[in-house]
Amino acid sequence: MRAAGEQYIDSNGNGAWDAKGDGVYNGVLRGAASVNTTAANTIHVRQALVLTLSKSTPAITWIDAPTATSSGPLALAHCVDNTTFTNDTRSFRFAIRDGNPTVFAGNTAAKRGLPYDLPGNPLPAGTSITFSTSNGLVLGDGSPLVVPNTNSPDASGWIYTVQMVSDATQLTPGGVCSNAITSGALTIRVTTPSGVITSQSFSVTD
Repeated sequence: MRAAGEQYIDSNGNGAWDAKGDGVYNGVLRGAASVNTTAANTIHVRQALVLTLSKSTPAITWIDAPTATSSGPLALAHCVDNTTFTNDTRSFRFAIRDGNPTVFAGNTAAKRGLPYDLPGNPLPAGTSITFSTSNGLVLGDGSPLVVPNTNSPDASGWIYTVQMVSDATQLTPGGVCSNAITSGALTIRVTTPSGVITSQSFSVTD
């Protein structure tokens, strides 16, 4: 069957689509004696697929921020002298994708519940993403994240969650705090298979 408007191959050259054929492949792999030349019933086989041509320059957005260009601060638990310190885990979500300006339907502000759209494609398959910080601690084993091979435009495939805690300590509950560094930066480093390295930093306080 052919849908209206679908492209077709005019094998018999009559300028129209003809609903003919025996449903059997009678093409070049069949012997000459089996080809019905009068009915021109050669079957053309084809396949379509979606290719994503990702750029090597990433776009990185802290998506819990009020604007798409916010660079922090990422606020960790603050230790205050003479107050019991609870060093809870803080989670920060980042959209890390390529710089394609296209906003696909599922990545609009209305769909994502954000104050802004999220344009972009996934980064090239095999891209390495690492997180490091000069203040606080990034939880996890420190292994790089590797972008999978996908052509899905859905932002859920390129939203990454970073979990952090403060590096402040309190010698006794409700006592004096020890925190040599109270301000620093979380650095996201992206390395594509072609060797393009991009880093972006977000301020961190505790």
